[in-house]
Amino acid sequence: MSLSLFLIGVLSLLCQVVLLRELNVAFYGVELVYLLALTSWMLGTAAGAAFAPRRWPAHPRRLTAILVAVPALLPLAVIGIRGSRRWLGALPGAYLPIDVQLGILLAATLPPAIALGLAFRWAAARALSEGGNLGRAYGVESAGFATAGALATLAFHLGAQTFTVATAGGAAAVIAFLFTRTARHRAWLWLAVTAVAAAIWLIPASGEADHRLTAWNHPGLVATADSPYGRITSVASGSQRAIFENDVLAFESGGVEQEVLAHVTALQHPLPKQVLVLGGAVRRLQDELALHHPSAITVVEQDEVLVKMGNTGAREHSRTPAGNPGAPVKVVIDDPRQVLRAPAQYDVILVGAGPPDSGLSNRFYTREFFEACASRLAPGGVLGLTLPLPDAFLAPHVLRRAASIVAALDEVFPHVEILPGTTTVAVASRQPLPQDETMPIARLQQREIEPRLVRAPFLRYLYQGERRQVLPHRLRAAGVPPNTDVRPICYQYALLIWLARFVPAAHGFDLLPAAPGPAVTWWTALAAAVFLLVARLRPAWRTAGLALVAGFAGMVLETLVLLRYQATRGALFVDIGLLVTAFMAGLSVGSWGAGRAAALHRPGLLRSVTWALLAAVTAVAALFAVRGDLMAASLGHAAITLTAVGLLVGALFGCAAARQPLGERGAGRLYAADVIGGAVGSLAATVLLVPLAGLEATALLVAAVALATLTIP
Repeated sequence: MSLSLFLIGVLSLLCQVVLLRELNVAFYGVELVYLLALTSWMLGTAAGAAFAPRRWPAHPRRLTAILVAVPALLPLAVIGIRGSRRWLGALPGAYLPIDVQLGILLAATLPPAIALGLAFRWAAARALSEGGNLGRAYGVESAGFATAGALATLAFHLGAQTFTVATAGGAAAVIAFLFTRTARHRAWLWLAVTAVAAAIWLIPASGEADHRLTAWNHPGLVATADSPYGRITSVASGSQRAIFENDVLAFESGGVEQEVLAHVTALQHPLPKQVLVLGGAVRRLQDELALHHPSAITVVEQDEVLVKMGNTGAREHSRTPAGNPGAPVKVVIDDPRQVLRAPAQYDVILVGAGPPDSGLSNRFYTREFFEACASRLAPGGVLGLTLPLPDAFLAPHVLRRAASIVAALDEVFPHVEILPGTTTVAVASRQPLPQDETMPIARLQQREIEPRLVRAPFLRYLYQGERRQVLPHRLRAAGVPPNTDVRPICYQYALLIWLARFVPAAHGFDLLPAAPGPAVTWWTALAAAVFLLVARLRPAWRTAGLALVAGFAGMVLETLVLLRYQATRGALFVDIGLLVTAFMAGLSVGSWGAGRAAALHRPGLLRSVTWALLAAVTAVAALFAVRGDLMAASLGHAAITLTAVGLLVGALFGCAAARQPLGERGAGRLYAADVIGGAVGSLAATVLLVPLAGLEATALLVAAVALATLTIP
């Protein structure tokens, strides 16, 4: 049964990676889809493990059927997700109704999650009947998860496409099943050989199939590729060209947004020589900046696939005059925040990243990021960025999200100007900035630049328009805390803005004024205390409570470390994949080790070990609250931290499993309690605790929960 448990972990990771990436694209890159899909997956796994009908006892054939059917059907699930918008009649670029979106998400995640939860229950029951225990079974499954995580990280880092990964996984499962049958029936050998031959043809052909599937939603498709950060798609029609990132428009050759940001910012400086562009390579900001005759332009972009896709056909769409070669442009593939650590000085820094709708983009709109930019600006240097504001009606949450960014700018720069036009540009400097259009117009004429939009009348509109007088006051009077690395205010507003597209009443719902960080922490701590009191009522509930706390603490601490690492060191997918693998490896070793030691424990020793593990979880959470910057200061530090967290919560689950004899139902329900704890932890940390209370307060809450759980054993 060890092999079956290991394969269950492998398939769980494979399905999660493929389905979450596909759903993220289908729902236009909304990062919250990851959270909803992961929660759905965890709850489905818990349901399969805990509530299997009694008439479905463990049987090798049923287990084998699940291990073959789940990966074999995975490519069909991908096809269904990609075709959902087309088949359900959605307008190109428009959202489906929220109930339909949730229906697609549940239909994609629940069936395989329930099946694999049921498979774990059966495999664990067989392991128990053979003299094993639940802790060791959990450890073997976690080892499969960690192994698949490392392989998936390597595959995507090497350029594998999501549909190809799904196809290869399904083919491998079918082939493995057929070869296992050849030992009993030689006739199966011919089927196995035929399946191998089909896979040799099918896997390379999956690239063309991937292209055709993407073309369903992108007429005029030129190229598509999955990068470590998302799906990049290029389309063309006649002389026009557009690039989509996760099916969201990132650039179109006829737009002027890049022109506004580049020229309005560059005109704030008397003579920009050294220019740094952080993100925005695909938007061709460097083409506009080259018209100001700087000495050098450095463009920093994280996604190499996006840069290559953006450079395809860039020459014919460039608006730099043929007789003016412009400044030398250097494109650097790196994390922008890491580049800001280098000792260099710039006259103009432009933030070309997308709006702060995700953890990846939010880190370019925090106080800490602005402090790093300020340290790299030469005397009189200017920082420019686009505020995520429409040019018409300002919904409450949209206004507050922008206000949190302006508050962060105000804490770093003494001079911040808000210039609302077709695109709202914020410029900041340590030196006074022009207060009217006189100086920018003079510089525009002096440099002999003739953009399509940013000319003298447009600059007068920027400085003399009514919104120029009203909008800055509204933003600063909103009373929203500054957006920071440790308290990403934009997370909550990203959720509410997305919900308000479907539920207009969400515009009136705002947790920040009603429940500041300390209040959220206290109310959450009260809920945790009530849970612990209820858990003490029955012995079986105590055991389930320990497993639930292990899942909750592990998922919250893992989320905190990943967010802290992402904010401070970068969001390179290979690093994040390795960190998740480190956590799962620790989880595997901890639960397997606790399972091995459970058979040898003396009376009272198990309780002492459980107390020691809870105390250790408390200490790690408290240490993160005090020195989270150190625990996620580098890849090595973060990997060690996550391995330690996984080791502790895995061992805690193993101790919970060893408290009493477990049959098939008991094992399934205890496993379900751990998974439910993880789902609650992920949802609470991402949606509620981190945006409202911050990373440190959330870590202290985990420490308090672990400390209070000392009363359970």
